[in-house]
Amino acid sequence: MILIGHPYIPFSAFERIALKEDIASTSPQSTLLLDFHPEHVELCHYLVENKISFALVVKETKEVILSAALGADFIVCDKPLVTRAQAFADDYLFDAKILLQSENESDIDYAAGHGIDGILFPKGVKDEDRSH
Repeated sequence: MILIGHPYIPFSAFERIALKEDIASTSPQSTLLLDFHPEHVELCHYLVENKISFALVVKETKEVILSAALGADFIVCDKPLVTRAQAFADDYLFDAKILLQSENESDIDYAAGHGIDGILFPKGVKDEDRSH
């Protein structure tokens, strides 16, 4: 299981972005994190074309499917959506890994019990307070 942001496990933090211009201020080998939004579709295409790893935070089923089709490396979901997202990933053989967005270490048991690829804890996101 992937554990990003857990204090016991070394990790490379995801770096939150909202605009293409934000890429310049991120680490070269980082995974960029952005919310799924129609305004970010062109940015996703740019990231894929330039082989830049990225994760999309999704809120609903169709965003899970679209994120995989857009080439996201990680799809980040909350608990109500994550088991359905993982089922899609398994059934349709997504290249993307499904991550449960969680603040609670006890969710490791939940994720393991449901076959979830991993968990993204708050400390796994750098520049989470960046605003535009």
